[in-house]
Amino acid sequence: MTFAWRTELSSGRGGWKGRPDVEHRGRPGRIHHMLDMSVIVTIGSVCIGFVLMVTAASGARGGWNRVGVIALFVAALCFLTVVPLAVALTAGV
Repeated sequence: MTFAWRTELSSGRGGWKGRPDVEHRGRPGRIHHMLDMSVIVTIGSVCIGFVLMVTAASGARGGWNRVGVIALFVAALCFLTVVPLAVALTAGV
């Protein structure tokens, strides 16, 4: 559902009157059609990157293997920066 403000000349008053009109696309009551696939991929990528970053930080404090912790940090940075940037550039934002 998208909201569009329609301005029309109010009758008798000589001024503009803003009125919110609701425009339904598809089946009303569903909001998933508002989310584009690029938005879903970006949100998912940021969530995965956050989980990887927290895991890497936990592993660094827990004394895990250094190479594994560095790999987790690199993967987290890719999910937090590279994937959303690539999605944004492909979507034409």
